[in-house]
Amino acid sequence: MPKVSIIIPFYNVEKYISDCLNSVFNQTYNNIEVIIIDDASTDKSVAIVKSFMQANYDVTLLQSEEHHGIGYNRNLGLSLATGDYIAFVDADDIIRPDMIEKLMAAIKGNNVDIAMCRHQSFVGEPRRQRFKEVSPRIIDLAEESDFLYQIGGHVWNKLCKRELFDNLKFPEGIDYEDIAVTYPILIRTQKIAYIDEPLYCYRRNINGITLSVKRIPNRGVIDLYYSTLKLEQNYCLIRQSNHFDNHIRNLAHSFMYLSALNAVCWLQVPVRLHSQIVSNLMYLADQHYGVTNHFKNPRVRRRLMSIPYLGVALIGEILKRNPNIESLSDEQVINHVIQLIEEYNSSQKEKVKKKL
Repeated sequence: MPKVSIIIPFYNVEKYISDCLNSVFNQTYNNIEVIIIDDASTDKSVAIVKSFMQANYDVTLLQSEEHHGIGYNRNLGLSLATGDYIAFVDADDIIRPDMIEKLMAAIKGNNVDIAMCRHQSFVGEPRRQRFKEVSPRIIDLAEESDFLYQIGGHVWNKLCKRELFDNLKFPEGIDYEDIAVTYPILIRTQKIAYIDEPLYCYRRNINGITLSVKRIPNRGVIDLYYSTLKLEQNYCLIRQSNHFDNHIRNLAHSFMYLSALNAVCWLQVPVRLHSQIVSNLMYLADQHYGVTNHFKNPRVRRRLMSIPYLGVALIGEILKRNPNIESLSDEQVINHVIQLIEEYNSSQKEKVKKKL
């Protein structure tokens, strides 16, 4: 029976970590080691973890005196893992009792290196639902490359062979760190087993480790930008052919689109400017980056086009003009966005005058 290492970084999750650890220690799959990493918590999380360790033997707890962020701790967990396969669980989430068993069966039964499942988002308690047993769907990404755009960049709903992480590291000190690793390991193996059943329960927790970094003004936009750069760098490390080159570029663009939505929300751009931002920065994106419709799947294309090209333009233009954007206030960043809009409006008026 192959050994599975479950890596659980945590930071100030005393309300939720008991639920998480109960779900992990009650797995029906038996050969599991659990690596739990405290990121300098200041609440009672560590005491709760230690109470679980008294009753469970194959558990490692690491404690840090400084807060490093989830990327650093995931890398640390990987360096200590002795399992044949790796799974990540966020400390405020819950996994179904048979998640590891089903993912491992899908891997062994179909001779693949990665198995993943659907996830269920919840607030409070996850819904209790009955699902029919479904056979894993085997996806060859070389033939079904559009699945990359539907799969999500999360690392936590997957069971992966240990070797797939060789030479790859999560970006440290930023959020959105998992997209930089998830897509390269998927492409590295190409074939994956997908179980269409929500075996992973993702808690929508505004104070959780996933969202904790975002409280710094403007940080979300910058984090996604740098994580996207790391995604491209990691892909170059494992690239075996140019088959996925366009897809990696498209994925990078799509995450930059999402960062613009984050910017609109987190930077509190006035609602009256949203439609202007969408139309005008879409123009800037096409002018500076030559973005086109890469996506064959209509549903995916519609979803991405709902925030069309914003991220590519917003990040590219503002970073080009302000390399030290993290030091700017929200008001200053908003003023830069408004300035871009006004520049576009002026250029459009000049074009109209010339035509007349």
